[in-house]
Amino acid sequence: DEFTVPPLSIQPIIENAIKHGIRKKVGGGTVLLRSYATPNFHVVEVDDDGIGFNAESAARVFGLYANNVGEVNGGPSQMNLELMKPVIDSMTLLDKEGNPIKIAVPEVLPEENGDSNDLESKKHKSSGMTNVLLRLRDMAGADIKITSKEDGGTNVKVYFPNK
Repeated sequence: DEFTVPPLSIQPIIENAIKHGIRKKVGGGTVLLRSYATPNFHVVEVDDDGIGFNAESAARVFGLYANNVGEVNGGPSQMNLELMKPVIDSMTLLDKEGNPIKIAVPEVLPEENGDSNDLESKKHKSSGMTNVLLRLRDMAGADIKITSKEDGGTNVKVYFPNK
């Protein structure tokens, strides 16, 4: 009752944890959802012990791929990169050894199963998390912190300011 979560804003984060973290992990895993209060924020936390992000998967999830002809400047990837800069700057991504990794903007979308006709739908799918995080920021004034370790899980904390 003390804070409002925009409808359908946490659910996609949980779905991503299952779809991209747990389902791809041999033997499965666990997703935890918690909420708690701090002096300045109400926090909603989604924590999984799945496969985590690497630089390429993070770029895909946040829609940072260039189009299929390599146009980054002024295209959707550049726009997403600018819109997502505060979130990306607050992300901590670690490789398997625990070393920091940075998100790069690949020049082309990877082709899966050799099917280049599906590039548009892949770009569309990759913008979902970007839209969720931007909505949380714009509608609720929320800050988002993402911590992920390749093969070590992902933690997403959404900080809703106390009113």
